[in-house]
Amino acid sequence: MVKATSIEQQKMLRVLQLIVLLQGPVGKPIHKLAESIGVEERTLYRYLKLLEVIGFRIIKQFGKYRIEEPLALVKGAETQFSGTEMELLRQAIEQQIPDAQQRKVLIAKLQLELDTVKSAKLLQQADYGRKVDLLSMCMRMGVRAKLEDYYSINSDSVSDRIIEPVCFTRPFDSIYALDTVDKRMKLFKLERITRVSVLDEDMEYQDLHERLEQDVFGFIGKGALPVTLRLSARACQLLQEEYPAVWPYLRRRKDGKGFLRLEVPDFRGIGRFILGLPGEITVLGGDELIAYLTEKVGSWHFVQGVHPKQAMDLEEEE
Repeated sequence: MVKATSIEQQKMLRVLQLIVLLQGPVGKPIHKLAESIGVEERTLYRYLKLLEVIGFRIIKQFGKYRIEEPLALVKGAETQFSGTEMELLRQAIEQQIPDAQQRKVLIAKLQLELDTVKSAKLLQQADYGRKVDLLSMCMRMGVRAKLEDYYSINSDSVSDRIIEPVCFTRPFDSIYALDTVDKRMKLFKLERITRVSVLDEDMEYQDLHERLEQDVFGFIGKGALPVTLRLSARACQLLQEEYPAVWPYLRRRKDGKGFLRLEVPDFRGIGRFILGLPGEITVLGGDELIAYLTEKVGSWHFVQGVHPKQAMDLEEEE
């Protein structure tokens, strides 16, 4: 009996680990998911079916799997039911389902899904915190780190990276580090790192380390590229909501429209915002920005069901 209980606990743990791996905007291939939780691929497919049965929507795109966040389109929405909401759901089930056994099953399934989502969220937070702790330790000790099974969007590949970590970006979602292979400073997103290992190797290339300023859009880089924009009232509102740090550079008129003047180290952040709101923003200054936007629009491959802003996400370096 004890052995059977232990086996069930291991299965539950693997399912929770799978939920964590499937979260985030970047999917993962079947063989990598199976390897990460230590099961065969046919078992992994059964787990995916199980997640669909309990209410998760599994998205397959370009051979990779991920979980669709059901409340992603509801800005500021809570992702868990409150006690009051849970009671309302219970009452609705009690009133609408006449069969007592069916009521019992539905309530049990509802509670199971809520507990599973909460447990997965706790696991994800713990894993994220461990990555931050280990990378912070490397920086304090002056040693290298290995990013195991790091997924690169640019090359669409998974590989280990040996890095010399320098600093975190705000709000601790990426590590800025020197890649020891090509001796270049790069940005590595924590959500794409499977595991972090602290290596017994001292950093060797401190003279190549750079601490670059992060702009209001979350990008870092060298140089100061000028940007001057005229924005519609809608664009101004969305800009302030999505990037609160931009307010010192934004001058709004009484009619809600406004002007933005600032310098950025990288056009990707501001470029994505402009291209995501066609007809709402006019570039008043910055020939380099105009050239960048023209190049991006010219490189788009329009695919049915894919918004141009999503296409830009696929082009990001690292």
